[in-house]
Amino acid sequence: MLVKAFLTRKDNPALVVPCLFNPKELSVEKSNQFAEVAIPGLSSPIYQFVRGNARSVTMDLFFDTYEEGIDVRAHTDKITGWDAGSMFSRLPGSAKGLMDIDSELHAPPVCLFIWGAFIFQCLIERVSKRFTLFLPEGIPCGPRSR
Repeated sequence: MLVKAFLTRKDNPALVVPCLFNPKELSVEKSNQFAEVAIPGLSSPIYQFVRGNARSVTMDLFFDTYEEGIDVRAHTDKITGWDAGSMFSRLPGSAKGLMDIDSELHAPPVCLFIWGAFIFQCLIERVSKRFTLFLPEGIPCGPRSR
């Protein structure tokens, strides 16, 4: 059975943003920061460990609602927040996206990306949306979010 990946808030796992298609691949990056320390009399500086940097994951998520004939932003805006041009932004009590600033935290929430046994605690730093498929009325139904 295919297990769909999804995003959720760590402090509110009831809010689930399912990925309609699992990522084809993902990249995990980790780095450390060093400082060069020049010492008189040495021909080259020595390196001193400063700190470790956060891990980051990069992936493409694909959302397609063409068969259902609905606006794909019903899914993608749960991540990025309601776009100003989205019909959902005008609904009373519109829910905030996972990238929106939480009024209690004064920052975006800590999220979890869960795909089977792969669980990645994260802050969503950057998303770009590309709409590639539209319903006859001009409603987007197939972007790729990254």
